[in-house]
Amino acid sequence: MNQHPGTLGRKLGMTQYYDSNSVLHRVTVIEAAAFVVGKRTLETDGYSALIVGLDERGEKHTCKPLAGFYQKAGVTPKRHVKELRMPPELVAEYEIGNKIQLDKVFEVGQIIDVTAKSRGRGFSGVVRRHNFKGQITTHGTHEYRRHGGSIGTNMTPGRTLKGVKMPGQYGNTRCTMLNQKVAQIIPEKDLLLVLGAVPGTRNGIVVIRGAVKKMGGRLGLQKPPGKLLANNPYRRPDHRTREARKQGYPARSVFKLEEIDRRVQLLKSGMRVLDLGAAPGSWSMYASQRVGHAGRVVAIDLKQIDNPIGPNVTVIQGNALSFGESALAAHGSFDVVLSDMAPSTTGYPLVDEMRSAELFMRAVDVAVVHGVVGCSFVGKLFMGASFEEARNHLREGFSSVRIIRPEGTRRCSVETFLVGLGRK
Repeated sequence: MNQHPGTLGRKLGMTQYYDSNSVLHRVTVIEAAAFVVGKRTLETDGYSALIVGLDERGEKHTCKPLAGFYQKAGVTPKRHVKELRMPPELVAEYEIGNKIQLDKVFEVGQIIDVTAKSRGRGFSGVVRRHNFKGQITTHGTHEYRRHGGSIGTNMTPGRTLKGVKMPGQYGNTRCTMLNQKVAQIIPEKDLLLVLGAVPGTRNGIVVIRGAVKKMGGRLGLQKPPGKLLANNPYRRPDHRTREARKQGYPARSVFKLEEIDRRVQLLKSGMRVLDLGAAPGSWSMYASQRVGHAGRVVAIDLKQIDNPIGPNVTVIQGNALSFGESALAAHGSFDVVLSDMAPSTTGYPLVDEMRSAELFMRAVDVAVVHGVVGCSFVGKLFMGASFEEARNHLREGFSSVRIIRPEGTRRCSVETFLVGLGRK
């Protein structure tokens, strides 16, 4: 049972807005101006709950028992009332007659569950109700286009089995959308913006509560660390992660560069290497070992690199793509340019792919400007619609282009690596 804090609201409809990263989001607007009209306690009722009400109700439309209840509580009659089971310590925080403040119950980014009655669609056939594809429409088929087909089972067992998908009432049932995300809170207008769609019609009543499967859904409290590692493949310490730590590397990505180096003979002793997006430092550490004391590595990243990399590595904290030509020219030209840069993912594959391609092409421009003639380039790129454009941009500056997806890449990842050999 969900016992996380929540409230009662009215679905106003859907709209869209742009976030700080200029990403368009479709959101459902919910007006949640609910008041606390009563409480249930362990001493008197055997359980603890909060009674919330929404919308005013005329006194002449209120029966005398309910009118006595509201009069005793000191609140005006409400049209919609709902009990929300909560622990006693949470129930004690609310006072009868006060409005539930959205910014105190929810926070932006919180995972929530939204419950409402779905839209009623009346008596519907199997094509609409169960998404049947229907019968064939060739010669000989007559008036069977949208039929459900046979429901019998011959002589044994001689009856229609339970659970067969057939026509019937569609919609108008209580349903819950799990794990929705709060996009924005406007407390002065009692508005809650939820990413995506929620059940119900416009002006329908919805119940919003913290996600039951995410420990209330608040940031940092969604799941215990053990379960989080078990369900997130990017944070699971697999055998490559353990092997990288055993060898002293801060991340498993070192094995991707090692495989690329082995396949194209990328790094040699005495080379000068530029590493873009170097944090946490695995690639720079590997390149430092491969080029030796006679070589030099320049590592640039927005984040601070705290891991010791090597004596022949120069670490620069900053935006590698916004450095002026004179700033990088002070370190000379480079024989190899590495780019493991990736955009901050938004959850929208198309947007992430476009941003990855933009980073890749800007890294290629850095390699063309600051690389010696005949230098090599390695860059990470998300597979998508912009892949061909990024590869053609690499071909303009390098004689040979290879596509490599290292074995160390996770199966669920869309990243691949493009290698440019021989700068023109």
